[in-house]
Amino acid sequence: MLRSTLLVLLLVTTPLTAQVEVTLRLAAVQDGAHATADAVIDAPRLRAGDGLEPALAAALRRGDWRIAVGVGRRTADLALRGEGSGILTVDALRAVTVGGELVRRMAVGSGAVSLGIGITRTRWTFPGLADPARWRWGVVASLESELPLAAHWALVGRVDAMRHGGVFDEDELPAGYQRTTPIRLGVGTGLRWLP
Repeated sequence: MLRSTLLVLLLVTTPLTAQVEVTLRLAAVQDGAHATADAVIDAPRLRAGDGLEPALAAALRRGDWRIAVGVGRRTADLALRGEGSGILTVDALRAVTVGGELVRRMAVGSGAVSLGIGITRTRWTFPGLADPARWRWGVVASLESELPLAAHWALVGRVDAMRHGGVFDEDELPAGYQRTTPIRLGVGTGLRWLP
């Protein structure tokens, strides 16, 4: 029994180990409004400021399919933007996002193009403030290109859009503001290690 169990483990783990990939990337991200005051003349919007987000992901590839899990972290300014004005609170927000994606390779040539869809969970904190952390769910869609560089290495380009819950709770917004569900856009590049 022990020999047959070891044989099964060897047969199962060998192909899986050969399919694990690790990606390190850096993305420029932009969040939509987390809250708006449309009734006000200037139509101000509260949003997380633009910034850079480093991320680390690991994936299991099976043919043209890949299941990936990843984590990204960024610090953002809190911005109040109107038609012609803006107030910034520097580094007021910190977000750590974890997620999982199902990715399908659509085209292969000298490089590969893939489409992905997944779910995310973001933890927002407020450095220097006593406010409690907030957790928000989201969905993400991505388009990725992969260009081989050398044995076991590839250059990755990625564009993604994530729709997630706003960082503010309704009861903490100023009068006239409504909570929104922002879309976060990201454009990034990175390196992928392939076995």
